[in-house]
Amino acid sequence: MTTQHEVNQQQYQDKSEAYLNSIVHAQGIEFEKIREVLQQQSFKRVLDLGCGGGHVTYHIAPDVEQVIAYDLTAEMVNLVLQQASQRNLNNVIGQQGPAEKLPFDDQSLCCVVSRYSAHHWQNVPQAMSEIYRVLKPKGSVIFIDILGNQQPVLDTFLQSIEIIRDPSHVRDYSLAEWMTFAERAGFKID
Repeated sequence: MTTQHEVNQQQYQDKSEAYLNSIVHAQGIEFEKIREVLQQQSFKRVLDLGCGGGHVTYHIAPDVEQVIAYDLTAEMVNLVLQQASQRNLNNVIGQQGPAEKLPFDDQSLCCVVSRYSAHHWQNVPQAMSEIYRVLKPKGSVIFIDILGNQQPVLDTFLQSIEIIRDPSHVRDYSLAEWMTFAERAGFKID
């Protein structure tokens, strides 16, 4: 039986360059908002969780001491490290693994940023617990992702289209579901 992690790895193992060069993935007003949060808090060690082509990493690296580009797919991590080196971003390190099992010490990260990755995760509540575990007290989590719909018919339609479009898709969660995941993991929502 194929796991969701294996489906994701198969889906993205040869797409790192496409994500790097994708205008849709490289642009967005959220990058400036993320940077504002990081600059206000003076965070030092930040995890780009589900880094994909590395666009969050490239935007935030100038504002922090260290960015960890973390992704389930080794090709994505390797691409981000290569690009960071070419861009003289010497504070970027890479690590491969699933969101549900983070290989970091308890309370070792100042901030976790995830942009358009969580809808691919096998188990969001488990990942949220892991994020809570590795985050320092008074740390922050920033999620940017596609929202599901609370109306069952519209939600079913959206999820169906997403899975047809991308077999690695798991689910677009509603805002209420996200709030439940966060609160159950122990987070206070701003």
